Amino acid sequence: MIHLFEKHTPFYGQRGTNSHGIDVLLFQNSTDGLFSLCMRGEIKTSTSTKLWLRSDREKRQYENYMKTYSEHNATTVYFYRLITRMRQIEIKRRGKPPVEIKLNSEEDRWRVFFVENIPLSKSGAPILDFIDGITFKTFIDIINSEDFSSR
Repeated sequence: MIHLFEKHTPFYGQRGTNSHGIDVLLFQNSTDGLFSLCMRGEIKTSTSTKLWLRSDREKRQYENYMKTYSEHNATTVYFYRLITRMRQIEIKRRGKPPVEIKLNSEEDRWRVFFVENIPLSKSGAPILDFIDGITFKTFIDIINSEDFSSR
């Protein structure tokens, strides 16, 4: 994931130490050489198109990320990679027409979720639904935009 980020953005990626449960830190340099922006990233992978974060550790981690967001307006980004050999998948949802998603490149297999926008199940578990995530390309467009860098 870090190599994709560095390929498409002015961000520098560093694997986290996991002492606080953070998988990756993403830094953007400013014109004066100092880091002007830093994002925390949590990486999840699955062969399923829907991932429930049910374990106590995952729930605590999510709650800590939400607390950091509410107290400091510092978001954590969940990067969700779908593991499949298929080039195209069809996702069926109750009461809705199926959605076909092409997986032609490595970037197509990633979806991005800002922690503050992740829905919760009835039992309070965060849910990462591949179809609801932001595509990697859209995420790159967002963070490369003037509005994002001026935050």
